[in-house]
Amino acid sequence: MKVSVKYGKDTHGLDVDESGTLGELCSRLEVVTGVPKHLQKLVFKGKSLHAPSGGDADPAVLDVLKLREGCKLMLLGRKVDPAREELMAVLDQEDKATDAIGAELTAIETQLDRVKQGFADHITPSKACVPLQQKLAWCVDELEKGLERLDGATVQPSDRELRKASVLKIQSALTRADTVSDSIAATVSADSGQPAEVAIDVD
Repeated sequence: MKVSVKYGKDTHGLDVDESGTLGELCSRLEVVTGVPKHLQKLVFKGKSLHAPSGGDADPAVLDVLKLREGCKLMLLGRKVDPAREELMAVLDQEDKATDAIGAELTAIETQLDRVKQGFADHITPSKACVPLQQKLAWCVDELEKGLERLDGATVQPSDRELRKASVLKIQSALTRADTVSDSIAATVSADSGQPAEVAIDVD
């Protein structure tokens, strides 16, 4: 039997077997439309097609789903753009990395507060700040690498705002790191009696 499937502005005519499955139909539509099977949603008479059990669509025989000769279906879903998928993966990775570094900055701030309060494990505040400076330098280095990766990513005009949001998130973390750096420098200065100097350059 022949059915028609509308996707966007296009309508595709397909010859299908009544004993075939919905999964098989979706596999053919993936080839015809470029919409991956797992992203497809087929609508027939205003309702989404699925297996009678409500489970996996593959076992659903077309005849059981009451599809007949000449019936019209609508396909919903998006095509996969490899370049955009790669960009989304990069943005997701950088957002997670920035969140992890944010947690590390929080840990540094907590440890610095303990140093300021005199809980420095029997060493001077200046020495207690050394590992904090090292951790902070690592955070800054990772954030700057993230900016470099985002700058090198291929971005379509429609996705520039998405990249901009990730860039702003990293820049905000760098500003926070700058504030922590100043606080560490002030703590070291107070301990040594020397004017405060910025511990690291986070620009």
